[in-house]
Amino acid sequence: MVSYDDAYAFKLIGLLARAQVNVVANPFDNVVLQGRFDTYPKRRGITRVKELLAGGVNVALGHDSIMDPWFPLGRGDMLSAAQLALFLCHMSGYEEIAAVFDLITTNAARVLRIEDYYGIEEGKPANFLVLDAPSTFDALRLLPARLHVFKAGREVAHTNPAQSVVRHGDKTQEITFQPAPKP
Repeated sequence: MVSYDDAYAFKLIGLLARAQVNVVANPFDNVVLQGRFDTYPKRRGITRVKELLAGGVNVALGHDSIMDPWFPLGRGDMLSAAQLALFLCHMSGYEEIAAVFDLITTNAARVLRIEDYYGIEEGKPANFLVLDAPSTFDALRLLPARLHVFKAGREVAHTNPAQSVVRHGDKTQEITFQPAPKP
């Protein structure tokens, strides 16, 4: 869809919305594989995520090709995929950043038809992770450590986050990548 002219793309978006088709973009694969043989200007290789969302299409992100010939650098990290989509799709406004987070959470649950099992509510299976970030905005900005990972209410993995320190002569100060507190 990245290569379609606007008239055709917007007609298709309307049809996809009416048919309730889900779209899953794969930012890492798309940007590496599509347009690689183009001369300049090179296509970005990712579909029209903003336009699809504005047209009422459910869009999610995927990340396949984990260490394979098509994308040997894959890690299966959905936060990284979301951050890359944020850049490639020019979705850097505050509301757009929140929408990008939805692409790997609620929208993805809708694609997989697991909405009844997804989320933090009583009676749901308690599959979740705890990020070392105070907000979804900072989760996408910093790509923080996953402090705790829970499956069916049991912790299955944890990470001790790294500590960054800067030295000023004999003094050290931790770097948090957060705004300085107001005096």
